[in-house]
Amino acid sequence: SQLWQLSMLSAIDLSRNDLQITIPTEIGRLTTLSFLVFELMNLLVGSIPTQIGLCTNLIELDLQYTSVGGTLPTEIGKLAHLTALKLGNSDLSGTMPTEIFNLTKLEILYVYETGIGGTIPTEIGDLATSLQYTDMDTTNLHGTIPSEVGRLVNLRSFDISNTVITGTVPTELGSLMEVSRMMLEQSLVHGDLDPIFCTGSINFWKIDRGWLSSDCLEDEGNGQIPRTVCSCCTACYGQFAPYIFFTREQLSTCNNQCVACDDDVYAPSCNECPTNSKNEQICEISCSMNATSGECEKRTVFDTSV
Repeated sequence: SQLWQLSMLSAIDLSRNDLQITIPTEIGRLTTLSFLVFELMNLLVGSIPTQIGLCTNLIELDLQYTSVGGTLPTEIGKLAHLTALKLGNSDLSGTMPTEIFNLTKLEILYVYETGIGGTIPTEIGDLATSLQYTDMDTTNLHGTIPSEVGRLVNLRSFDISNTVITGTVPTELGSLMEVSRMMLEQSLVHGDLDPIFCTGSINFWKIDRGWLSSDCLEDEGNGQIPRTVCSCCTACYGQFAPYIFFTREQLSTCNNQCVACDDDVYAPSCNECPTNSKNEQICEISCSMNATSGECEKRTVFDTSV
Protein backbone atom coordinates (compact mmCIF):
# COMPACT_ATOMS: atom_id res chain seq x y z
CA SER A 1 0.00 0.00 0.00
CA GLN A 2 1.16 3.51 -0.82
CA LEU A 3 0.05 4.60 2.65
CA TRP A 4 3.23 3.18 4.19
CA GLN A 5 5.38 5.10 1.70
CA LEU A 6 4.32 8.50 3.12
CA SER A 7 7.41 9.02 5.22
CA MET A 8 6.31 12.44 6.54
CA LEU A 9 2.92 11.23 7.78
CA SER A 10 2.13 12.33 11.35
CA ALA A 11 -1.21 10.56 12.04
CA ILE A 12 -3.13 7.50 10.88
CA ASP A 13 -6.69 7.01 12.14
CA LEU A 14 -8.55 4.12 10.51
CA SER A 15 -10.85 3.48 13.46
CA ARG A 16 -14.42 2.18 13.08
CA ASN A 17 -14.24 0.69 9.63
CA ASP A 18 -14.23 -2.76 8.01
CA LEU A 19 -10.89 -2.70 6.24
CA GLN A 20 -9.21 -6.09 6.39
CA ILE A 21 -5.53 -5.33 6.86
CA THR A 22 -2.50 -6.08 8.98
CA ILE A 23 0.11 -3.72 10.36
CA PRO A 24 2.95 -4.17 7.86
CA THR A 25 6.65 -4.18 8.65
CA GLU A 26 6.84 -1.01 6.53
CA ILE A 27 5.35 0.83 9.51
CA GLY A 28 8.97 1.39 10.55
CA ARG A 29 9.41 3.85 7.68
CA LEU A 30 7.00 6.32 9.31
CA THR A 31 9.49 7.84 11.70
CA THR A 32 7.48 11.09 12.02
CA LEU A 33 4.24 9.29 12.96
CA SER A 34 2.67 10.56 16.20
CA PHE A 35 -0.74 8.86 16.25
CA LEU A 36 -1.62 5.33 15.13
CA VAL A 37 -5.30 4.59 15.85
CA PHE A 38 -7.05 1.39 14.71
CA GLU A 39 -9.76 1.26 17.40
CA LEU A 40 -12.85 -0.82 16.56
CA MET A 41 -11.34 -2.38 13.45
CA ASN A 42 -12.50 -5.95 14.00
CA LEU A 43 -10.85 -7.09 10.78
CA LEU A 44 -7.40 -5.81 11.75
CA VAL A 45 -5.46 -9.06 12.19
CA GLY A 46 -1.89 -10.26 12.45
CA SER A 47 0.54 -9.09 15.11
CA ILE A 48 2.43 -5.95 16.08
CA PRO A 49 5.65 -5.93 14.03
CA THR A 50 8.92 -5.29 15.80
CA GLN A 51 9.47 -2.38 13.42
CA ILE A 52 6.98 -0.40 15.52
CA GLY A 53 10.01 0.48 17.64
CA LEU A 54 11.30 2.67 14.79
CA CYS A 55 8.31 5.02 15.13
CA THR A 56 10.12 6.94 17.82
CA ASN A 57 7.81 9.98 17.67
CA LEU A 58 4.68 7.95 18.39
CA ILE A 59 2.48 9.49 21.11
CA GLU A 60 -0.58 7.23 20.95
CA LEU A 61 -0.95 3.59 19.88
CA ASP A 62 -4.58 2.43 19.93
CA LEU A 63 -5.44 -1.17 18.98
CA GLN A 64 -8.57 -1.52 21.13
CA TYR A 65 -11.37 -3.77 19.84
CA THR A 66 -9.32 -5.32 17.06
CA SER A 67 -8.23 -8.87 16.27
CA VAL A 68 -4.52 -8.15 16.57
CA GLY A 69 -2.84 -11.10 18.28
CA GLY A 70 0.54 -12.46 19.18
CA THR A 71 2.73 -11.03 21.91
CA LEU A 72 3.84 -7.50 22.67
CA PRO A 73 7.22 -6.79 21.08
CA THR A 74 9.85 -5.49 23.47
CA GLU A 75 10.60 -2.79 20.90
CA ILE A 76 7.58 -0.84 22.19
CA GLY A 77 9.92 0.19 24.99
CA LYS A 78 11.80 2.37 22.49
CA LEU A 79 8.81 4.71 22.00
CA ALA A 80 10.08 7.34 24.40
CA HIS A 81 7.30 9.86 23.62
CA LEU A 82 4.40 7.42 24.02
CA THR A 83 1.69 8.68 26.40
CA ALA A 84 -1.14 6.24 25.56
CA LEU A 85 -0.88 2.49 24.96
CA LYS A 86 -4.40 1.17 24.40
CA LEU A 87 -4.52 -2.56 23.66
CA GLY A 88 -7.77 -3.63 25.34
CA ASN A 89 -10.23 -6.12 23.87
CA SER A 90 -7.77 -7.57 21.38
CA ASP A 91 -6.31 -11.04 20.84
CA LEU A 92 -2.93 -10.22 22.36
CA SER A 93 -1.37 -12.79 24.68
CA GLY A 94 1.91 -13.46 26.44
CA THR A 95 3.16 -11.15 29.17
CA MET A 96 3.77 -7.43 29.55
CA PRO A 97 7.42 -6.84 28.64
CA THR A 98 9.25 -4.88 31.32
CA GLU A 99 10.50 -2.56 28.57
CA ILE A 100 7.05 -0.92 28.56
CA PHE A 101 7.90 0.58 31.91
CA ASN A 102 10.83 2.45 30.39
CA LEU A 103 8.23 4.77 28.85
CA THR A 104 8.44 7.53 31.44
CA LYS A 105 5.80 9.66 29.66
CA LEU A 106 3.17 6.90 29.61
CA GLU A 107 -0.14 8.10 31.11
CA ILE A 108 -2.58 5.41 29.89
CA LEU A 109 -2.01 1.65 29.87
CA TYR A 110 -4.99 -0.49 28.79
CA VAL A 111 -4.64 -4.27 28.40
CA TYR A 112 -8.15 -5.24 29.54
CA GLU A 113 -9.98 -8.20 28.00
CA THR A 114 -6.91 -9.73 26.41
CA GLY A 115 -5.02 -12.99 26.89
CA ILE A 116 -2.11 -11.20 28.53
CA GLY A 117 -0.89 -13.05 31.61
CA GLY A 118 2.06 -13.25 33.92
CA THR A 119 2.41 -10.92 36.86
CA ILE A 120 2.26 -7.14 37.14
CA PRO A 121 5.96 -6.22 36.83
CA THR A 122 7.49 -4.40 39.79
CA GLU A 123 8.92 -2.01 37.19
CA ILE A 124 5.47 -0.40 37.04
CA GLY A 125 6.76 1.83 39.83
CA ASP A 126 9.19 3.39 37.34
CA LEU A 127 6.19 5.26 35.89
CA ALA A 128 5.92 7.05 39.22
CA THR A 129 4.90 10.49 38.00
CA SER A 130 3.36 9.70 34.60
CA LEU A 131 0.89 6.79 34.83
CA GLN A 132 -2.69 7.93 35.49
CA TYR A 133 -5.00 5.24 34.12
CA THR A 134 -4.37 1.50 33.98
CA ASP A 135 -7.01 -1.11 33.17
CA MET A 136 -5.97 -4.76 33.41
CA ASP A 137 -9.35 -6.36 34.02
CA THR A 138 -10.42 -9.67 32.48
CA THR A 139 -6.91 -10.87 31.72
CA ASN A 140 -4.82 -13.87 32.74
CA LEU A 141 -2.74 -11.84 35.18
CA HIS A 142 -1.86 -13.60 38.41
CA GLY A 143 0.46 -13.10 41.35
CA THR A 144 0.00 -10.19 43.74
CA ILE A 145 -0.32 -6.40 43.51
CA PRO A 146 3.26 -5.12 43.72
CA SER A 147 3.85 -2.53 46.43
CA GLU A 148 5.51 -0.40 43.73
CA VAL A 149 2.00 0.60 42.55
CA GLY A 150 2.05 2.87 45.60
CA ARG A 151 4.72 4.97 43.88
CA LEU A 152 2.29 6.05 41.14
CA VAL A 153 1.53 9.41 42.72
CA ASN A 154 -0.70 10.62 39.87
CA LEU A 155 -2.69 7.38 39.48
CA ARG A 156 -6.42 8.03 39.06
CA SER A 157 -7.79 4.65 38.00
CA PHE A 158 -6.64 1.09 38.75
CA ASP A 159 -8.65 -1.95 37.61
CA ILE A 160 -7.61 -5.58 38.17
CA SER A 161 -11.12 -7.04 38.37
CA ASN A 162 -11.86 -10.45 36.87
CA THR A 163 -8.30 -11.71 37.22
CA VAL A 164 -6.66 -14.33 39.43
CA ILE A 165 -4.49 -11.76 41.18
CA THR A 166 -4.31 -12.74 44.83
CA GLY A 167 -2.90 -11.58 48.16
CA THR A 168 -3.67 -8.50 50.18
CA VAL A 169 -3.64 -4.90 49.01
CA PRO A 170 -0.27 -3.31 49.82
CA THR A 171 -0.56 -0.54 52.40
CA GLU A 172 1.45 1.67 50.04
CA LEU A 173 -1.70 2.13 47.94
CA GLY A 174 -3.11 4.20 50.79
CA SER A 175 -0.81 7.04 49.75
CA LEU A 176 -2.33 7.43 46.27
CA MET A 177 -4.02 10.76 46.86
CA GLU A 178 -5.22 11.25 43.25
CA VAL A 179 -6.99 7.90 42.88
CA SER A 180 -10.77 7.99 42.41
CA ARG A 181 -11.46 4.59 40.83
CA MET A 182 -10.23 1.29 42.25
CA MET A 183 -11.77 -1.99 41.04
CA LEU A 184 -10.65 -5.18 42.80
CA GLU A 185 -13.73 -7.39 42.51
CA GLN A 186 -13.95 -10.89 41.06
CA SER A 187 -10.28 -11.48 41.80
CA LEU A 188 -8.58 -13.36 44.63
CA VAL A 189 -7.59 -10.22 46.51
CA HIS A 190 -8.51 -10.52 50.19
CA GLY A 191 -8.10 -8.83 53.55
CA ASP A 192 -9.20 -5.67 55.36
CA LEU A 193 -9.34 -2.64 53.04
CA ASP A 194 -10.59 -0.18 55.67
CA PRO A 195 -7.19 1.01 56.97
CA ILE A 196 -6.05 1.64 53.39
CA PHE A 197 -9.09 3.17 51.69
CA CYS A 198 -11.68 4.08 54.32
CA THR A 199 -10.01 5.50 57.39
CA GLY A 200 -6.52 6.40 56.19
CA SER A 201 -5.29 9.21 53.94
CA ILE A 202 -7.74 8.08 51.24
CA ASN A 203 -11.43 7.95 52.08
CA PHE A 204 -13.59 6.88 49.16
CA TRP A 205 -16.71 8.16 50.91
CA LYS A 206 -15.33 11.68 50.55
CA ILE A 207 -14.25 11.45 46.89
CA ASP A 208 -16.80 13.03 44.58
CA ARG A 209 -17.99 10.36 42.12
CA GLY A 210 -15.38 8.00 43.55
CA TRP A 211 -15.63 4.27 42.91
CA LEU A 212 -14.25 1.44 45.02
CA SER A 213 -15.37 -2.14 44.48
CA SER A 214 -14.24 -5.46 45.92
CA ASP A 215 -15.53 -8.91 46.91
CA CYS A 216 -17.00 -7.65 50.18
CA LEU A 217 -20.52 -9.05 49.83
CA GLU A 218 -21.66 -11.39 52.59
CA ASP A 219 -24.45 -13.87 51.95
CA GLU A 220 -25.04 -15.91 55.08
CA GLY A 221 -27.90 -17.82 53.46
CA ASN A 222 -25.51 -19.34 50.96
CA GLY A 223 -22.65 -19.65 53.40
CA GLN A 224 -20.64 -17.03 51.58
CA ILE A 225 -17.84 -15.30 53.48
CA PRO A 226 -16.58 -12.11 51.84
CA ARG A 227 -12.97 -12.08 50.74
CA THR A 228 -12.53 -8.46 51.79
CA VAL A 229 -13.71 -6.14 54.54
CA CYS A 230 -14.61 -2.74 53.15
CA SER A 231 -16.90 -0.24 54.88
CA CYS A 232 -16.49 2.43 52.19
CA CYS A 233 -16.87 0.34 49.04
CA THR A 234 -19.22 1.77 46.43
CA ALA A 235 -20.10 -1.75 45.31
CA CYS A 236 -19.67 -5.16 46.89
CA TYR A 237 -19.48 -8.31 44.78
CA GLY A 238 -19.93 -11.95 45.70
CA GLN A 239 -20.25 -15.43 44.27
CA PHE A 240 -24.01 -15.88 44.61
CA ALA A 241 -25.31 -12.30 44.38
CA PRO A 242 -23.20 -10.49 41.78
CA TYR A 243 -23.18 -7.05 43.39
CA ILE A 244 -24.93 -4.56 45.66
CA PHE A 245 -24.48 -0.82 45.36
CA PHE A 246 -24.18 1.50 48.35
CA THR A 247 -24.96 5.16 48.91
CA ARG A 248 -22.55 7.87 49.97
CA GLU A 249 -22.04 9.21 53.46
CA GLN A 250 -24.13 12.33 52.81
CA LEU A 251 -27.39 10.38 53.22
CA SER A 252 -27.72 10.20 56.98
CA THR A 253 -31.49 9.65 57.29
CA CYS A 254 -34.09 8.17 55.02
CA ASN A 255 -37.42 7.58 56.79
CA ASN A 256 -37.97 4.65 54.46
CA GLN A 257 -37.51 6.95 51.46
CA CYS A 258 -33.83 6.55 50.49
CA VAL A 259 -33.71 5.98 46.75
CA ALA A 260 -31.10 5.90 44.02
CA CYS A 261 -32.16 7.67 40.86
CA ASP A 262 -30.84 6.71 37.49
CA ASP A 263 -27.28 7.78 36.63
CA ASP A 264 -25.95 7.69 40.20
CA VAL A 265 -28.10 10.56 41.51
CA TYR A 266 -29.50 10.21 45.05
CA ALA A 267 -32.72 11.79 46.35
CA PRO A 268 -35.02 11.62 49.41
CA SER A 269 -37.85 10.06 47.39
CA CYS A 270 -38.68 8.71 43.96
CA ASN A 271 -40.76 11.81 43.27
CA GLU A 272 -37.62 13.92 43.43
CA CYS A 273 -35.68 11.83 40.93
CA PRO A 274 -35.05 13.72 37.67
CA THR A 275 -36.48 12.36 34.43
CA ASN A 276 -34.25 10.90 31.75
CA SER A 277 -34.20 11.67 28.03
CA LYS A 278 -37.31 9.53 27.50
CA ASN A 279 -39.19 11.55 30.13
CA GLU A 280 -39.15 8.52 32.43
CA GLN A 281 -38.61 8.69 36.14
CA ILE A 282 -36.20 5.99 37.23
CA CYS A 283 -35.32 5.08 40.78
CA GLU A 284 -34.27 2.07 42.79
CA ILE A 285 -36.03 1.04 45.98
CA SER A 286 -34.26 1.44 49.12
CA CYS A 287 -33.74 1.12 52.78
CA SER A 288 -34.53 -2.58 52.60
CA MET A 289 -32.03 -3.29 55.36
CA ASN A 290 -33.27 -0.45 57.57
CA ALA A 291 -37.01 -0.37 57.04
CA THR A 292 -37.84 -0.98 60.68
CA SER A 293 -35.78 1.91 62.03
CA GLY A 294 -36.25 4.27 59.09
CA GLU A 295 -32.61 5.27 59.34
CA CYS A 296 -29.84 4.83 56.82
CA GLU A 297 -26.65 3.32 57.99
CA LYS A 298 -23.35 4.63 56.65
CA ARG A 299 -23.96 2.28 53.71
CA THR A 300 -27.56 1.93 52.59
CA VAL A 301 -28.24 -1.17 50.55
CA PHE A 302 -30.27 -0.68 47.41
CA ASP A 303 -32.29 -3.46 45.89
CA THR A 304 -30.89 -3.36 42.37
CA SER A 305 -33.26 -6.08 41.17
CA VAL A 306 -36.23 -3.70 41.21
